[in-house]
Amino acid sequence: MEAGRNGPAISQLNGSRVLRTIWLHERISRVEIARTLGLNKSTITKIVHDLLESGIVKVVAEGNASPLGGRKPKYLTVDPEFGCILGIEIQTDFWYAVVVDLSGEILHSERANISLRDRSVLDVFFEVVDRLRRRMTDEGRRVIGAGLGVSGIVSLREGVIYQSNPLTITEPLPVYEEAAKRLDIPIMIENDANCGCWGELASRYSGRPDNFIFVLGEFRLPNPRDFDYKSIAVGLGLVLGGKVHHGRDHSAGEFRSVLWEYGNTTQFSVTDDHFHMVRTDPELHERMLRELSAHVAFLVNTLNLGHVVFGGTFEFPEEYVRRVLKEEIRRNWSYQNEVDCEIRISPLGETAIAYGAAGLFIEHLFALPNVTDEVDGRLLGTGMLKSITRMLADTEAGR
Repeated sequence: MEAGRNGPAISQLNGSRVLRTIWLHERISRVEIARTLGLNKSTITKIVHDLLESGIVKVVAEGNASPLGGRKPKYLTVDPEFGCILGIEIQTDFWYAVVVDLSGEILHSERANISLRDRSVLDVFFEVVDRLRRRMTDEGRRVIGAGLGVSGIVSLREGVIYQSNPLTITEPLPVYEEAAKRLDIPIMIENDANCGCWGELASRYSGRPDNFIFVLGEFRLPNPRDFDYKSIAVGLGLVLGGKVHHGRDHSAGEFRSVLWEYGNTTQFSVTDDHFHMVRTDPELHERMLRELSAHVAFLVNTLNLGHVVFGGTFEFPEEYVRRVLKEEIRRNWSYQNEVDCEIRISPLGETAIAYGAAGLFIEHLFALPNVTDEVDGRLLGTGMLKSITRMLADTEAGR
């Protein structure tokens, strides 16, 4: 069903609202759902019946009857065993993958070094998907989708990698189109720093921040063909008003320091000749952190962001990062008051982008069609759920 300019059908919207409300709560009764959403009892009853039939929601417990008697309320929750999602990050010299259930718990993770000199990103992706699906099948789990995070200019809606300097992609690569030929599960693709944002949103539930920046830093080969040393690569993901910001041409978050000089292959003012010492030279280390922090501070103050999350393989102690960034925020601020901004390092570490790729899928499964746009014409919320249940039924019938 297409949403069209007038928005999705009311039934799909209400179904998605109920599904999302159940997902955002550890457990909730039908009465509480009706009160929260302002829907009548009969509407809630029908929607919950359909969700229970699909298997994505289950009854978790019975509560106590009211002092006036009546039926005991039955509490509902999303069943994490309904299916699992693959989250995969592919970079110039490694891939990292996680398997996540619908509660956000990581069921499995693994990492492998690769060479992209003679292989394409898509070949690696399909191989990893096949590998993880076999493992999950052996464990009796159903894979219902996959998310992919990569560096570069990526259109989540169209499923295309338009360009990626690190991955040496110079022509549009139609990932969704190729995946439709080789996979029978839905997939989504996103820029790696944006995946960090999706991971934060998917893991924070109702306590999620509305405005924050995710700072991705990773030590990796700058290019799979031309370099022999690892460089630090930085990307910036932005969440504004609760939405991941992609920009007009899907390139929001691409970073290069304003101090960068022509000829450098790094994103910073540090020259290539000195960059190989960044992990062993404390002075050079701090220079890079301050250069990055000055840029982040400018965004924090200009956009009035409430949170900064550092993720990936940043090799800085959290208190050190917090101190340096706070100093740069203060330096960039023209008023007397202190800027109220929470600064932290993601506990997900090197799994942050793979987890975020899975979180991207989870967020869209539990999305509201009038809040999150359709992806590549695909349905979201209960529309997406119906597509997945049909896929699972076809798979079961084909066995």
